[in-house]
Amino acid sequence: MPLKSKVSIPLEFVLIISGMPGAGKSTLALNLVKKYSEFRSLNQMNLLRFATRYFNQDISGDDNTVHIGLRFRTYEQGKEHMSKLVPPIAAFIKRQLEKKIPTIIEGVDFYPPYLALYNKEEAYFDNVLFINLYCSNEKIHYSRLVEREKQRQQNPSRVDLFFKNIRGKNELLHQDILEQENPRMKSLDVADLNEKEVLEAVEHIISEMYS
Repeated sequence: MPLKSKVSIPLEFVLIISGMPGAGKSTLALNLVKKYSEFRSLNQMNLLRFATRYFNQDISGDDNTVHIGLRFRTYEQGKEHMSKLVPPIAAFIKRQLEKKIPTIIEGVDFYPPYLALYNKEEAYFDNVLFINLYCSNEKIHYSRLVEREKQRQQNPSRVDLFFKNIRGKNELLHQDILEQENPRMKSLDVADLNEKEVLEAVEHIISEMYS
């Protein structure tokens, strides 16, 4: 059955988009917001600001700090960082669902399995969909990163400094998500998809989730 031009977005719904740099997270979020005005979009930096306020207000002691770096040397460091952010992220998600504000959260260092693991007993997490943007083609991924650096008026050769690390994390996150076998956690291969096709694929996933 062909997909309708627009899918129905529930009021109680949060979409979390993860993936490595160059996968198209921000582009997907922007395209969704353009097409569906009911969505509110939050990037990783804004969420980290929320997390900082959460820690300062709700946690005492020596652990009430949050590292706001957007890239990590290793995959394990990223997972450790994500585990520390689970409480404020969960609090934010719950708030958006209670207020009935459909929300998109996107960022490079989100580790969806941790959010699902720590909140598996919470009924409200049934209204959260995790989509990881995975790029299976190394050459395509490299060219996307080079083009992005050019658009930002940066030296494209910078890509060589972090590309190997990003490719490794790209594969590890993809495999971790597949191993979850969670119907609300998808890893979408975007290597051969353009912006429109990625948007349509995500719309199809949302449509199936609420069919």
